[in-house]
Amino acid sequence: MDVLSPDSETLTDLLGRIARADEGALRRLYDAAGPRLYAVALRVLGDPKDAGEAVEQTILTVWRHADQFDASGDPLAWLCSLTRERAIRRRRSRPAGETDVDVVAEVGSDEVLQTVFLEGLTFLELAPRLPAGGGPAKLAVRRALAGLGVDEAAGDDGYLAPEYALGLLDAAQRKAANARMLTDLALAEAVRGWNRQFEPFFDLLAPQRPPTGVWGRIDRRINPVKAPAATVVPPHLAGQARPDWRPWVLGAAGLIALCAVVGAALLILRQPKPAAPVGGRPMLAGRLMPPKGDPLFLATLDAARGEIVVVQSREVLTGGQVLRLWLKDGEGAPTLVGQLPPMGQSTRLRLPREIVDDAAAGGEVLVTLEPAGPPGDAPAGAVVASGALAAA
Repeated sequence: MDVLSPDSETLTDLLGRIARADEGALRRLYDAAGPRLYAVALRVLGDPKDAGEAVEQTILTVWRHADQFDASGDPLAWLCSLTRERAIRRRRSRPAGETDVDVVAEVGSDEVLQTVFLEGLTFLELAPRLPAGGGPAKLAVRRALAGLGVDEAAGDDGYLAPEYALGLLDAAQRKAANARMLTDLALAEAVRGWNRQFEPFFDLLAPQRPPTGVWGRIDRRINPVKAPAATVVPPHLAGQARPDWRPWVLGAAGLIALCAVVGAALLILRQPKPAAPVGGRPMLAGRLMPPKGDPLFLATLDAARGEIVVVQSREVLTGGQVLRLWLKDGEGAPTLVGQLPPMGQSTRLRLPREIVDDAAAGGEVLVTLEPAGPPGDAPAGAVVASGALAAA
Protein backbone atom coordinates (compact mmCIF):
# COMPACT_ATOMS: atom_id res chain seq x y z
CA MET A 1 0.00 0.00 0.00
CA ASP A 2 1.28 3.46 -0.92
CA VAL A 3 1.57 5.26 2.41
CA LEU A 4 0.87 8.59 0.73
CA SER A 5 -2.29 7.45 -1.06
CA PRO A 6 -4.19 4.98 1.15
CA ASP A 7 -7.19 3.45 -0.57
CA SER A 8 -10.65 3.48 0.99
CA GLU A 9 -11.07 -0.28 1.10
CA THR A 10 -7.84 -0.75 3.02
CA LEU A 11 -8.61 2.03 5.49
CA THR A 12 -12.13 0.73 6.08
CA ASP A 13 -10.72 -2.72 6.80
CA LEU A 14 -8.15 -1.26 9.18
CA LEU A 15 -10.80 0.74 11.04
CA GLY A 16 -12.85 -2.42 11.46
CA ARG A 17 -9.84 -4.21 12.93
CA ILE A 18 -9.03 -1.26 15.18
CA ALA A 19 -12.59 -1.41 16.53
CA ARG A 20 -11.67 -4.94 17.64
CA ALA A 21 -8.58 -3.63 19.48
CA ASP A 22 -6.01 -4.63 16.84
CA GLU A 23 -2.91 -2.55 17.64
CA GLY A 24 -1.12 -3.66 14.50
CA ALA A 25 -3.97 -2.26 12.41
CA LEU A 26 -3.66 1.07 14.23
CA ARG A 27 0.04 1.28 13.33
CA ARG A 28 -0.73 0.48 9.69
CA LEU A 29 -3.44 3.13 9.61
CA TYR A 30 -1.01 5.68 11.09
CA ASP A 31 1.66 4.81 8.50
CA ALA A 32 -0.88 5.02 5.68
CA ALA A 33 -2.91 8.09 6.64
CA GLY A 34 -0.53 9.92 8.99
CA PRO A 35 1.06 12.09 6.26
CA ARG A 36 -2.37 13.25 5.08
CA LEU A 37 -3.53 13.98 8.62
CA TYR A 38 -0.35 15.87 9.44
CA ALA A 39 -0.78 18.03 6.32
CA VAL A 40 -4.31 18.93 7.49
CA ALA A 41 -3.16 19.77 11.02
CA LEU A 42 -0.18 21.78 9.80
CA ARG A 43 -2.36 23.88 7.49
CA VAL A 44 -4.62 24.80 10.43
CA LEU A 45 -1.97 25.26 13.10
CA GLY A 46 1.12 26.38 11.20
CA ASP A 47 3.40 24.86 13.88
CA PRO A 48 5.00 21.41 13.38
CA LYS A 49 4.98 20.54 17.08
CA ASP A 50 1.32 21.48 17.55
CA ALA A 51 0.38 19.72 14.32
CA GLY A 52 2.14 16.53 15.43
CA GLU A 53 0.30 16.62 18.74
CA ALA A 54 -3.02 17.10 16.92
CA VAL A 55 -2.31 14.00 14.83
CA GLU A 56 -1.40 12.10 17.99
CA GLN A 57 -4.71 13.02 19.60
CA THR A 58 -6.61 12.10 16.46
CA ILE A 59 -5.05 8.62 16.28
CA LEU A 60 -5.79 8.05 19.96
CA THR A 61 -9.39 9.11 19.34
CA VAL A 62 -9.59 6.62 16.47
CA TRP A 63 -8.23 3.90 18.75
CA ARG A 64 -11.07 4.53 21.21
CA HIS A 65 -13.85 5.27 18.72
CA ALA A 66 -13.14 3.44 15.44
CA ASP A 67 -16.51 1.70 15.81
CA GLN A 68 -18.21 5.06 15.20
CA PHE A 69 -17.04 5.21 11.58
CA ASP A 70 -19.87 4.77 9.09
CA ALA A 71 -18.53 2.18 6.66
CA SER A 72 -20.60 3.71 3.86
CA GLY A 73 -18.54 6.91 4.06
CA ASP A 74 -15.04 7.88 2.96
CA PRO A 75 -12.61 6.75 5.69
CA LEU A 76 -9.82 9.16 4.74
CA ALA A 77 -12.22 12.11 4.70
CA TRP A 78 -13.51 11.01 8.12
CA LEU A 79 -9.96 10.88 9.50
CA CYS A 80 -9.08 14.24 7.95
CA SER A 81 -12.24 15.80 9.38
CA LEU A 82 -11.40 14.52 12.87
CA THR A 83 -7.92 16.00 12.55
CA ARG A 84 -9.22 19.33 11.25
CA GLU A 85 -11.72 19.63 14.11
CA ARG A 86 -9.04 18.76 16.66
CA ALA A 87 -6.59 21.26 15.15
CA ILE A 88 -9.18 24.05 14.97
CA ARG A 89 -10.08 23.58 18.65
CA ARG A 90 -6.39 23.63 19.52
CA ARG A 91 -5.73 26.82 17.57
CA ARG A 92 -8.75 28.63 18.96
CA SER A 93 -7.72 27.72 22.51
CA ARG A 94 -4.44 29.60 22.14
CA PRO A 95 -4.13 32.80 24.18
CA ALA A 96 -5.13 35.99 22.38
CA GLY A 97 -2.38 37.20 20.09
CA GLU A 98 -0.92 33.73 19.42
CA THR A 99 -3.19 32.85 16.49
CA ASP A 100 -1.54 33.57 13.13
CA VAL A 101 -3.79 34.97 10.42
CA ASP A 102 -1.21 35.76 7.77
CA VAL A 103 0.38 32.37 7.09
CA VAL A 104 -1.02 32.24 3.56
CA ALA A 105 -0.94 35.01 0.98
CA GLU A 106 -4.06 37.10 0.32
CA VAL A 107 -6.81 35.17 -1.39
CA GLY A 108 -9.23 36.00 -4.16
CA SER A 109 -12.88 35.05 -4.23
CA ASP A 110 -12.24 31.67 -5.92
CA GLU A 111 -9.95 30.64 -3.08
CA VAL A 112 -12.05 31.87 -0.18
CA LEU A 113 -13.87 28.61 0.53
CA GLN A 114 -10.69 26.52 0.29
CA THR A 115 -8.81 28.80 2.67
CA VAL A 116 -11.66 29.06 5.17
CA PHE A 117 -12.25 25.29 5.22
CA LEU A 118 -8.63 24.16 5.33
CA GLU A 119 -7.59 26.66 8.00
CA GLY A 120 -10.78 26.79 10.04
CA LEU A 121 -11.08 30.57 9.90
CA THR A 122 -13.93 32.51 11.46
CA PHE A 123 -15.32 35.57 9.67
CA LEU A 124 -13.22 37.75 11.98
CA GLU A 125 -10.03 35.86 11.08
CA LEU A 126 -10.84 35.85 7.39
CA ALA A 127 -11.31 39.62 7.11
CA PRO A 128 -7.59 40.63 7.10
CA ARG A 129 -6.80 37.86 4.60
CA LEU A 130 -8.94 39.36 1.83
CA PRO A 131 -7.55 41.76 -0.78
CA ALA A 132 -7.99 45.47 -0.05
CA GLY A 133 -11.41 46.63 -1.16
CA GLY A 134 -12.79 43.11 -1.23
CA GLY A 135 -15.65 44.03 1.08
CA PRO A 136 -16.80 42.34 4.32
CA ALA A 137 -15.70 38.75 4.93
CA LYS A 138 -19.29 37.50 5.14
CA LEU A 139 -20.08 39.01 1.75
CA ALA A 140 -16.99 37.40 0.20
CA VAL A 141 -17.96 33.97 1.53
CA ARG A 142 -21.57 34.23 0.42
CA ARG A 143 -20.49 35.43 -3.00
CA ALA A 144 -18.31 32.31 -3.26
CA LEU A 145 -21.20 30.08 -2.10
CA ALA A 146 -23.67 31.58 -4.53
CA GLY A 147 -23.03 29.01 -7.25
CA LEU A 148 -23.09 25.95 -4.97
CA GLY A 149 -26.81 25.59 -4.42
CA VAL A 150 -27.38 27.85 -1.42
CA ASP A 151 -30.98 28.91 -0.89
CA GLU A 152 -30.32 32.65 -1.07
CA ALA A 153 -34.02 33.45 -0.66
CA ALA A 154 -33.87 32.05 2.89
CA GLY A 155 -31.46 34.79 3.96
CA ASP A 156 -29.10 34.06 6.87
CA ASP A 157 -30.91 30.77 7.53
CA GLY A 158 -30.06 29.52 4.06
CA TYR A 159 -26.36 30.04 4.68
CA LEU A 160 -26.28 28.50 8.17
CA ALA A 161 -25.46 24.92 7.10
CA PRO A 162 -22.57 25.74 4.70
CA GLU A 163 -21.12 28.33 7.09
CA TYR A 164 -21.30 25.75 9.92
CA ALA A 165 -19.57 23.14 7.76
CA LEU A 166 -16.85 25.61 6.77
CA GLY A 167 -16.18 26.36 10.44
CA LEU A 168 -16.92 30.08 10.12
CA LEU A 169 -19.19 30.35 13.15
CA ASP A 170 -17.78 31.60 16.43
CA ALA A 171 -18.25 29.62 19.66
CA ALA A 172 -21.62 31.16 20.58
CA GLN A 173 -23.03 30.77 17.06
CA ARG A 174 -21.84 27.17 16.84
CA LYS A 175 -23.37 26.35 20.22
CA ALA A 176 -26.71 27.79 19.10
CA ALA A 177 -26.55 25.80 15.84
CA ASN A 178 -25.74 22.59 17.74
CA ALA A 179 -28.76 23.12 19.99
CA ARG A 180 -30.98 23.71 16.98
CA MET A 181 -29.78 20.56 15.21
CA LEU A 182 -31.03 18.44 18.12
CA THR A 183 -34.56 18.98 16.82
CA ASP A 184 -34.09 20.36 13.28
CA LEU A 185 -33.33 17.21 11.30
CA ALA A 186 -33.27 19.10 8.00
CA LEU A 187 -30.50 21.37 9.25
CA ALA A 188 -28.48 18.44 10.59
CA GLU A 189 -28.76 16.64 7.25
CA ALA A 190 -27.85 19.82 5.35
CA VAL A 191 -24.68 20.20 7.45
CA ARG A 192 -23.70 16.60 6.67
CA GLY A 193 -24.28 17.27 2.97
CA TRP A 194 -22.10 20.38 2.97
CA ASN A 195 -19.39 18.53 4.88
CA ARG A 196 -19.29 15.95 2.09
CA GLN A 197 -19.20 18.72 -0.53
CA PHE A 198 -16.17 20.37 1.09
CA GLU A 199 -14.22 17.14 1.78
CA PRO A 200 -12.45 17.21 -1.65
CA PHE A 201 -10.55 20.28 -0.41
CA PHE A 202 -8.43 17.88 1.66
CA ASP A 203 -7.00 16.52 -1.59
CA LEU A 204 -5.37 19.90 -2.25
CA LEU A 205 -2.89 19.35 0.58
CA ALA A 206 0.35 17.55 -0.20
CA PRO A 207 1.02 14.74 2.31
CA GLN A 208 3.86 15.39 4.77
CA ARG A 209 5.35 12.88 7.14
CA PRO A 210 4.66 13.66 10.82
CA PRO A 211 7.61 14.58 13.05
CA THR A 212 9.70 11.76 14.47
CA GLY A 213 8.35 10.64 17.80
CA VAL A 214 4.62 11.02 17.15
CA TRP A 215 4.00 7.29 16.86
CA GLY A 216 6.19 6.61 19.90
CA ARG A 217 3.98 8.85 22.03
CA ILE A 218 0.87 7.15 20.66
CA ASP A 219 2.32 3.73 21.42
CA ARG A 220 3.20 4.74 24.99
CA ARG A 221 -0.32 6.01 25.57
CA ILE A 222 -1.82 2.74 24.37
CA ASN A 223 0.77 0.57 26.16
CA PRO A 224 2.03 2.45 29.25
CA VAL A 225 4.14 -0.58 30.22
CA LYS A 226 6.01 -2.33 27.44
CA ALA A 227 7.63 -5.75 27.64
CA PRO A 228 11.48 -5.81 27.53
CA ALA A 229 13.37 -7.08 24.53
CA ALA A 230 12.72 -10.62 23.29
CA THR A 231 16.12 -11.81 24.53
CA VAL A 232 14.78 -12.08 28.09
CA VAL A 233 11.80 -14.27 27.14
CA PRO A 234 12.06 -17.72 28.75
CA PRO A 235 13.17 -20.36 26.21
CA HIS A 236 9.96 -22.38 26.50
CA LEU A 237 7.98 -19.31 25.37
CA ALA A 238 10.15 -18.53 22.36
CA GLY A 239 8.15 -18.01 19.20
CA GLN A 240 4.89 -17.35 21.03
CA ALA A 241 3.03 -14.04 21.02
CA ARG A 242 3.78 -12.23 24.27
CA PRO A 243 1.03 -10.29 26.05
CA ASP A 244 2.20 -6.84 27.09
CA TRP A 245 1.51 -7.50 30.77
CA ARG A 246 3.47 -10.73 31.22
CA PRO A 247 4.92 -10.27 34.77
CA TRP A 248 8.05 -12.30 34.32
CA VAL A 249 9.40 -9.96 31.67
CA LEU A 250 8.75 -6.73 33.57
CA GLY A 251 11.88 -5.11 34.91
CA ALA A 252 12.02 -2.82 37.92
CA ALA A 253 11.24 0.23 35.82
CA GLY A 254 8.27 -1.55 34.29
CA LEU A 255 6.90 -2.48 37.71
CA ILE A 256 7.18 1.10 38.90
CA ALA A 257 5.38 2.35 35.81
CA LEU A 258 2.70 -0.33 36.21
CA CYS A 259 2.06 0.75 39.80
CA ALA A 260 1.76 4.36 38.66
CA VAL A 261 -0.72 3.44 35.95
CA VAL A 262 -2.86 1.30 38.25
CA GLY A 263 -2.77 3.99 40.94
CA ALA A 264 -3.86 6.65 38.46
CA ALA A 265 -6.68 4.44 37.19
CA LEU A 266 -7.94 3.85 40.73
CA LEU A 267 -7.93 7.57 41.44
CA ILE A 268 -9.85 8.30 38.25
CA LEU A 269 -12.44 5.57 38.72
CA ARG A 270 -12.88 5.87 42.49
CA GLN A 271 -16.27 7.36 43.21
CA PRO A 272 -16.89 9.57 46.25
CA LYS A 273 -18.60 7.78 49.09
CA PRO A 274 -22.29 8.58 48.73
CA ALA A 275 -24.26 10.27 51.45
CA ALA A 276 -26.36 8.07 53.71
CA PRO A 277 -29.67 7.09 52.10
CA VAL A 278 -32.60 9.33 52.93
CA GLY A 279 -35.74 7.64 54.21
CA GLY A 280 -34.22 4.19 53.74
CA ARG A 281 -34.05 4.50 49.96
CA PRO A 282 -30.78 3.18 48.54
CA MET A 283 -27.94 4.78 46.62
CA LEU A 284 -26.94 2.74 43.57
CA ALA A 285 -23.94 3.11 41.29
CA GLY A 286 -22.52 1.50 38.18
CA ARG A 287 -19.79 1.81 35.58
CA LEU A 288 -21.02 2.08 32.02
CA MET A 289 -18.64 0.26 29.71
CA PRO A 290 -18.19 0.47 25.93
CA PRO A 291 -17.71 -2.75 23.92
CA LYS A 292 -13.96 -2.35 24.56
CA GLY A 293 -11.82 -0.10 26.69
CA ASP A 294 -12.18 1.67 30.02
CA PRO A 295 -15.43 2.86 31.64
CA LEU A 296 -16.98 5.65 29.60
CA PHE A 297 -19.51 6.83 32.20
CA LEU A 298 -20.09 6.52 35.94
CA ALA A 299 -23.75 6.56 36.99
CA THR A 300 -25.08 7.16 40.52
CA LEU A 301 -28.79 6.77 41.29
CA ASP A 302 -30.27 8.62 44.28
CA ALA A 303 -33.63 6.92 44.69
CA ALA A 304 -34.62 9.20 47.58
CA ARG A 305 -34.34 12.27 45.37
CA GLY A 306 -35.47 10.51 42.23
CA GLU A 307 -32.46 11.50 40.15
CA ILE A 308 -29.44 9.99 38.46
CA VAL A 309 -26.03 11.65 38.06
CA VAL A 310 -23.88 10.59 35.10
CA VAL A 311 -20.19 11.53 34.98
CA GLN A 312 -18.60 11.20 31.54
CA SER A 313 -14.89 10.35 31.40
CA ARG A 314 -14.14 11.43 27.82
CA GLU A 315 -15.61 12.86 24.65
CA VAL A 316 -17.83 10.69 22.46
CA LEU A 317 -17.80 11.33 18.72
CA THR A 318 -21.44 11.81 17.82
CA GLY A 319 -21.15 12.80 14.14
CA GLY A 320 -24.26 14.99 14.39
CA GLN A 321 -26.18 12.39 16.42
CA VAL A 322 -27.09 12.60 20.11
CA LEU A 323 -26.44 10.55 23.24
CA ARG A 324 -29.48 9.33 25.16
CA LEU A 325 -29.68 7.66 28.59
CA TRP A 326 -32.07 4.79 29.25
CA LEU A 327 -32.96 2.69 32.30
CA LYS A 328 -33.83 -0.97 31.82
CA ASP A 329 -35.39 -3.18 34.46
CA GLY A 330 -35.27 -6.93 33.96
CA GLU A 331 -36.80 -8.04 30.66
CA GLY A 332 -38.86 -4.89 30.18
CA ALA A 333 -38.23 -2.29 27.49
CA PRO A 334 -35.78 0.52 28.32
CA THR A 335 -37.25 3.80 29.56
CA LEU A 336 -35.82 7.07 28.32
CA VAL A 337 -34.28 9.22 31.07
CA GLY A 338 -32.81 12.07 29.05
CA GLN A 339 -30.05 13.33 26.78
CA LEU A 340 -26.32 13.58 27.54
CA PRO A 341 -23.79 16.08 26.16
CA PRO A 342 -21.03 14.71 23.88
CA MET A 343 -18.24 16.24 25.98
CA GLY A 344 -16.98 14.89 29.32
CA GLN A 345 -19.33 16.54 31.81
CA SER A 346 -21.42 15.71 34.85
CA THR A 347 -25.14 15.52 34.08
CA ARG A 348 -27.96 15.36 36.63
CA LEU A 349 -31.29 14.03 35.34
CA ARG A 350 -34.64 13.62 37.06
CA LEU A 351 -36.17 10.16 36.81
CA PRO A 352 -39.81 9.57 35.90
CA ARG A 353 -41.53 8.77 39.18
CA GLU A 354 -42.93 5.49 37.89
CA ILE A 355 -39.48 3.97 37.30
CA VAL A 356 -37.68 5.09 40.47
CA ASP A 357 -38.76 2.07 42.49
CA ASP A 358 -37.92 -0.36 39.69
CA ALA A 359 -34.51 1.26 39.25
CA ALA A 360 -33.87 1.17 42.99
CA ALA A 361 -34.44 -2.58 42.91
CA GLY A 362 -31.47 -2.86 40.57
CA GLY A 363 -31.38 -2.23 36.85
CA GLU A 364 -29.25 -1.62 33.82
CA VAL A 365 -28.28 1.77 32.41
CA LEU A 366 -27.78 2.18 28.65
CA VAL A 367 -26.29 5.04 26.65
CA THR A 368 -27.22 5.02 22.96
CA LEU A 369 -26.07 7.05 19.96
CA GLU A 370 -29.15 8.09 17.99
CA PRO A 371 -30.35 10.44 15.27
CA ALA A 372 -31.05 13.99 16.41
CA GLY A 373 -34.66 14.93 16.80
CA PRO A 374 -37.56 13.80 18.97
CA PRO A 375 -36.82 10.42 20.60
CA GLY A 376 -38.94 7.35 20.13
CA ASP A 377 -40.35 4.98 22.71
CA ALA A 378 -37.32 2.70 22.41
CA PRO A 379 -33.64 3.09 21.48
CA ALA A 380 -33.15 3.59 17.75
CA GLY A 381 -29.34 3.59 17.66
CA ALA A 382 -26.32 1.63 18.80
CA VAL A 383 -25.52 1.11 22.49
CA VAL A 384 -22.20 2.87 23.18
CA ALA A 385 -21.99 1.96 26.88
CA SER A 386 -23.96 -0.03 29.43
CA GLY A 387 -23.72 -1.25 32.99
CA ALA A 388 -25.69 -2.62 35.91
CA LEU A 389 -26.61 -0.63 39.01
CA ALA A 390 -25.72 -2.06 42.40
CA ALA A 391 -25.74 -0.85 45.99
CA ALA A 392 -23.08 1.81 46.46
